[in-house]
Amino acid sequence: IAYGTGMMTEVGKIAESTTKKQRKEGRSMNYKKHGIAQPAKGLALRIYDGIGKFLGLTEGTPLQRKLSKLAYLLFGCAILLAIVVFAVNKFNVTDEVAIYAISTGIAIIPESLIAVLTITMVVGMTVMRKANVVIRDLSALEALGGITNICSDKTGTLTQGAMIVKKVWLPKIGVYTVNNSMDPNDPTQGEVVLGTETVSPVTSPDEKQDFDHQRSAAALKFDVPAGKLAKDKQKTEKDSDEEEPATMNADLEAFLRPTALCNLATVKEELAEGESIKKWNTTGEPTEIALQVFAHRFNYGKKGLEAKGWKQIAEYPFDSTIKRMSVVYKNPEEDQWVVYSKGAVERVLDLCTSVGTGEKNEPMTDALKDTVLAQMDHFARQGQRVLAVASKVWPGEFKIEKKEEGKHGSNVDELRPQVEEDLTLLGLVGIYDPPRDETKDAVRECSEAGIKVHMLTVSYHSQSTTRDRSDKKQGDHPATAEAIAKEIGIIPRNINILPKDVAESIVFKATDFDKLSNTEIDALPELPLVIARCAPDTKTRMIEALRRRGL
Repeated sequence: IAYGTGMMTEVGKIAESTTKKQRKEGRSMNYKKHGIAQPAKGLALRIYDGIGKFLGLTEGTPLQRKLSKLAYLLFGCAILLAIVVFAVNKFNVTDEVAIYAISTGIAIIPESLIAVLTITMVVGMTVMRKANVVIRDLSALEALGGITNICSDKTGTLTQGAMIVKKVWLPKIGVYTVNNSMDPNDPTQGEVVLGTETVSPVTSPDEKQDFDHQRSAAALKFDVPAGKLAKDKQKTEKDSDEEEPATMNADLEAFLRPTALCNLATVKEELAEGESIKKWNTTGEPTEIALQVFAHRFNYGKKGLEAKGWKQIAEYPFDSTIKRMSVVYKNPEEDQWVVYSKGAVERVLDLCTSVGTGEKNEPMTDALKDTVLAQMDHFARQGQRVLAVASKVWPGEFKIEKKEEGKHGSNVDELRPQVEEDLTLLGLVGIYDPPRDETKDAVRECSEAGIKVHMLTVSYHSQSTTRDRSDKKQGDHPATAEAIAKEIGIIPRNINILPKDVAESIVFKATDFDKLSNTEIDALPELPLVIARCAPDTKTRMIEALRRRGL
């Protein structure tokens, strides 16, 4: 239920979109736009809609419409039988003939059908009640029984919504990996190792195909139930020759500062009320909590830095149109002002003129951009959400000037374009949101029942996947959504086993799906099982496409 300011939420936007009254296709009577015959066609379809609504053939739940069709079919059969009776008697209709014809017609009507349906619904309601489901209206249970497709979000629905940093890539350093962490809020669990899991830009179609189906051992080191830890441990041991325990160094320290300071989440260990053992408690958005927890693994949290004298001068909150957040801090050690930014990889990458810190710093080139994007895709294909972290030293003093008398505010907002330019890319961070333990079984049961599950996902703190800088509907990387869909069984792990035309329509980016007309969508051999970066209207179009196919 969405009301008031709630309509600005994702659920509210979807509710508003689905309740919006829209005229069905082909009902227009504009002959200038659709041709001379359109007024007659449009009028005929409108009359059909009106009659269908009156007769109950186009309105109501699927069962109600089926019962209406059955009723009219039986009514037609009754009339036909009456005509047969009259014809046998050469239309010499006496009282006995009329009574016989009426009796024959009535005999075809199943009087107990409604009673049987009601009893069936009540039994179904009882089963649902035992599963702790509240049913207020029998028609809801009826609609539930007629489900053929399920459209679900990903984060927090199919996945736990408890995010954890799994990979951090620092240019010319390597990849830091978090292993064996079971609690996303506890920075003391698990271990951080440094490896060399880097990739090169894809330059040929053959390499692209191999890259698309890559699923390294590191991709399987996700948070898993305790029963599977043994297998994960064996996989970790195989890679131990290439990995070493992570230790603090200047490059990692430079990366951890923006990770901790360009962040609104809090992580602290404290005693819960009525308990004697300290527990780690977090507040904030899951993505930022994951970043803050990673910083705390090296005792480099935001509170600790601010206690040492780091002072926030300005904050530029996350903006969904530019997909990034920035802060300005004063460095007490070197008496200078620094800018820290994090956000969608390509949106941050476009603002960077250099890569790395200290002696490893070098100017940004197209080759380096390709390397960064290849590393981003590599993390995304492991089911991770990827963010970029960058920084720069502000030239001189960062001055906040009040506006002229009579005007409220200051020049802080006006400085944002200057703040977020000429940045230095420090690294990429891959955040993993593990699937729920019950998700895979639920998807399998749906598949066995003939129900298709579609993943329509969107996320605000995520990266783009193409070079299209004008794409405003950025969300989960299609490869990230695809990897999770494979993990829980929505799509096969090897899409190549499907026919080529079907395989091409399995995973869509919302911008590509939105560009298709309804006719083009209806012409697809199969509707997508995964759509990434969905806006509410994209989800609504998907539902309408399912309805047009009678699903």
